Amino acid sequence: MAELLGMLSQARGVLLTTHKDPDGDGFSCALAMQELLKARGVPSLTVTQTVPRFLEFLPGASAVCHTVPADFIYTLVLALDCSRQERLWLLPGLSLEGRMLVNVDHHMDNSNYGQFNLVDDAAATGEMIFPLWQQAGVPLNQAAATCIYTAVFTDTGGFRYSNTSARTFEVAQACVRAGAPVAEVALCAYGSRTRADFEMLGATLSSLETHADGKVVSAVIDADRYGESAREAIDFIRDLDTAEVAVAFRSYHSQGYVKVNLRSKRFFNVQQVAQHFGGGGHVRASGVEIPGFVEAVKPKVIDEIVRRFA
Repeated sequence: MAELLGMLSQARGVLLTTHKDPDGDGFSCALAMQELLKARGVPSLTVTQTVPRFLEFLPGASAVCHTVPADFIYTLVLALDCSRQERLWLLPGLSLEGRMLVNVDHHMDNSNYGQFNLVDDAAATGEMIFPLWQQAGVPLNQAAATCIYTAVFTDTGGFRYSNTSARTFEVAQACVRAGAPVAEVALCAYGSRTRADFEMLGATLSSLETHADGKVVSAVIDADRYGESAREAIDFIRDLDTAEVAVAFRSYHSQGYVKVNLRSKRFFNVQQVAQHFGGGGHVRASGVEIPGFVEAVKPKVIDEIVRRFA
């Protein structure tokens, strides 16, 4: 941590980013780190592919960029919550030449693509960056606390997933004491759905199928039609009582690929399935983008999962 803090403090400017299709952990961590860098007098800018609707309430979210201003000078790129460089959201044509790439992540299949890599088996990347405030001697303000709390809350499914640990609750407690609005975070993350979300849910349920005597549940979602709402499909279907594994196929037919989200509850290693198809993630939560159309992709993925149950 001291080495990371030293590099950040010496940078002329820091560009913060995360993986494509940003989630609550990577996006929130970038905003939290901006608060720390501001307190240390280091210029910084967060650049992400999108601003997820459920994270628009976060302090600093409205200032997130999708392009880098020509006058922003930076010597360090901080990649948060991204296990592989090809998954990193870097603007087309953006050169890393002459800039240090720092990789901070909690995926244990991380490829260590940075010039400096900090990888830990934490519940969330937000849990990893939390000690930096104490290391830097910077008080945790409400804005940073809100972002870190959101990171750990969303990546543990509201503290429901098996990655939740005592350390997770210690970080959450410190954030709440610093002013993180617990009810607001929960409402925005899980209690504020649009009409499109409900239409997506109807389509998801109509495509629901079970496999391997109910131990596997799958659904297909037209991501071209439902956009950001499609990412929530996996959270609906994983709750089927008989299912150990849930698979959501987000079909981008217009672009010729499928995003496959994999989740398991107790024992099945979905990370191995994702890696088989070129993806990755965690033992209980992984994903992969597969070229092709869902009609061909789905049976291959389901067959691989069912085979591993045998």
